[in-house]
Amino acid sequence: FISGPLEDTGLFRNSNDSAIFGRESEIEILTNAAEQISNQTDVRSQYAINGSNITFPKRAVFISGRSGSGKSTLLRRTMNQCRDRGWFVVYCKFDKQADALMTVFKAIDTSLVCLATNFTSYSPLVNIIHRTLMSSIDMEGIRELCAILPNLAFIFPNVTKPVGQSSRLSPIGEIGARRNRLDYLFHVLVKSLCSTVRLVFALDDMQWADLLSITVVATFFGTVDQTSIGSNLGITGGNGGILLLGSYRDNEVDNDGFLMNQMKYLSLSMQVTFVSIGELSKESTNKMLSSMLCLPTRLTSSLATIVHQKTCGNAMFIKEFLKSIITNRILQFSVKSRRWIWDDDVIDLISISKGVAELLSEKLTM
Repeated sequence: FISGPLEDTGLFRNSNDSAIFGRESEIEILTNAAEQISNQTDVRSQYAINGSNITFPKRAVFISGRSGSGKSTLLRRTMNQCRDRGWFVVYCKFDKQADALMTVFKAIDTSLVCLATNFTSYSPLVNIIHRTLMSSIDMEGIRELCAILPNLAFIFPNVTKPVGQSSRLSPIGEIGARRNRLDYLFHVLVKSLCSTVRLVFALDDMQWADLLSITVVATFFGTVDQTSIGSNLGITGGNGGILLLGSYRDNEVDNDGFLMNQMKYLSLSMQVTFVSIGELSKESTNKMLSSMLCLPTRLTSSLATIVHQKTCGNAMFIKEFLKSIITNRILQFSVKSRRWIWDDDVIDLISISKGVAELLSEKLTM
């Protein structure tokens, strides 16, 4: 038998999230949304040359589900596909311990790194950002924006920081009266991004966002095609477009709370799709185990039945359960047999985790 560090098994190396099981319909919805933006921008760029006015291409897809159901994995898969096709990607993951609005700005700042590292490919976009910001805000505003977004400084190399201004992102509470100004700066910057290239703006774990951050984002995406920012520069958005993605835990969000209300507000000005994902079926669990263990489904079927029962089909619980039985050498790789082996009876005796117990309890009370 092979024993050693868990990472040596290679079972959990899936950095590109290419292997997703039981989510075919959800993947199709996300793929179609991205293709719709691409097709509309292709048509729009043709009409923009003649000065025609057609709807700015924008769509939103919001994914809901329990913790560990695979919402973030679906987001990352879509972002990676769009990035491979030349889209500009901003990924924002909210944290209940961090200021939500500054988390949004930090995500934008992180995404700006690719402009500097791939300047040749993004030079038209860099020029648009420079021209839009210079025409829309004063020099003090540009200094302030560069202080909040340090990676923007390469576009304005001659701009110095305001005296006493830290280059680190400041908590929104310290900014105080500048909130409206930050709102406007956000609008100017993101409009310049999505006017030239297709933009994916992904908001992960939205249940931890606050009213201010969600309002700023929703207001912008709801009115991006109505604002006149950049119009005096001939920025028509002919090649641009926006795909807004979001995920949230449906059991931690009120149906009549500010998050749901803002998403409904967006549906007044753009096509919004809500996708609810549940737990994996026993068949999908079996396909997942078959892929991970490199065994045909007929050999993993009995194990899948037990694992599905122990984890309720929650993707995160399935992986954690497998890690546990590998660590405890209940699931082992046999060099002699050249395959993974296990004892169904032994695995069936393992107690379920606290998280699974809570999930089962919630289902029984529904």
